Amino acid sequence: MAARVERGVVTFVVMSVPGRKLYGESGCFVAGRGHGAWEWRDDAPRRLAVSETDTLEKSCVLFEGPFKKVLRSPLVPAIVARAQHARKISASCWTGVLIASGQNAMRPCDAAVTIASGAWDTLPMALLIEEAGGIVTDYHGQPLSLSNYAHMVMSNGH
Repeated sequence: MAARVERGVVTFVVMSVPGRKLYGESGCFVAGRGHGAWEWRDDAPRRLAVSETDTLEKSCVLFEGPFKKVLRSPLVPAIVARAQHARKISASCWTGVLIASGQNAMRPCDAAVTIASGAWDTLPMALLIEEAGGIVTDYHGQPLSLSNYAHMVMSNGH
């Protein structure tokens, strides 16, 4: 996973998720601010788009971050009680790809909550999700930045 940052803003990302090849996908994803999010395929690039799930009760929600911190977060029990599916995942690239490719995924993920994550994990996937039509903010609804990247909510925006 690599990101280009200009004046404190992520403008381009490229990421490889080799596990996607198991599902017949290319595993190569790119996003440019204002240019969309794409899966790079052999035949032709495919534009990514988040899912259209519009309620938490129908959603798949992922939790990203150190296992013990995820378990201690007060957000987790409240979300798990309402979401159709909830799971802890430990690969930020995978999280971003699952949300960004929602409309094309066999089983889309609709949202994720990160807890104590690093900038190198959250910033690239945030751009991928935003360019696929999703929304990424901190816990207070503020846009993601180089100073508030550790605790965030990513969703399909519905």
